[in-house]
Amino acid sequence: MSSARDPHLPPDDPAATPPDAYGGHATVYDDLYASRGKDYASESRTIAKLIRDANPGAKTLLDVGCGTGSHLAHLRHVFDEVTGAEPSEAMRTVARHRLPGVAIVDADMRTLDLGRRFDAVICMFATIGYVGGATGDIAGLYAAADAMAAHVDTGGVIVVEPWMTAARYNVGHIGSDFTNRPGSDGNDRTIFRMSHSGFNPEYPRVSVVTMHYLVGTVDGIEHTSDVHYMSMWDNDDFLDAFDAAGCTAKFYLPGFGNGVYVAVKR
Repeated sequence: MSSARDPHLPPDDPAATPPDAYGGHATVYDDLYASRGKDYASESRTIAKLIRDANPGAKTLLDVGCGTGSHLAHLRHVFDEVTGAEPSEAMRTVARHRLPGVAIVDADMRTLDLGRRFDAVICMFATIGYVGGATGDIAGLYAAADAMAAHVDTGGVIVVEPWMTAARYNVGHIGSDFTNRPGSDGNDRTIFRMSHSGFNPEYPRVSVVTMHYLVGTVDGIEHTSDVHYMSMWDNDDFLDAFDAAGCTAKFYLPGFGNGVYVAVKR
């Protein structure tokens, strides 16, 4: 293992990770990433191909940490049945509005237990980075891998998009996004987000990203902020966690900035 932390010990207190990291920002989340050109349709085609290449008969899919349901909006037309799991109430609200008739359940991926299995489980857009909490506890990664593996049968497929590694993380980086978006109620919104890539030397494998949002409408300007603790695990960490969960995993770089792991249950 590349971490000194015993992965078989219980993970740190889940409360170390904010229970609703995006909170009130869920309603602007999609607008921001649309303005950045994130292509959920193209990504979903790649996800479906990766799954079908490994398990041609896959018909059911679970999206763990599904966020606002933007991948499921496309994958629901590819698979016979899709389900989403999302711990953020604000995100679930958006996903349920977007996906009427699709089950979106409240579940943390470290303790996921839906009482059934799927042909495929996915966890996209670096959501896996949250499971280590503010300390980067690798037991969270092992718990998430175990939980996802428990939701597929032998031959089932797990697709996980990781957060970036420490080698790619640019400490001190300032990011910004700006967009004007028409509101569904006719009330246009101007959205500005600035982020800072921070670092705590006590936990060198955790990126600390602080985001500030300004949302302007005819009613005024609202300012909110949040902090995201994302664990920067490396390739060995993921391969070891999947192996311990009874899966054989490979890393690919097809259309995703940080690559993607495809694991098949043994």
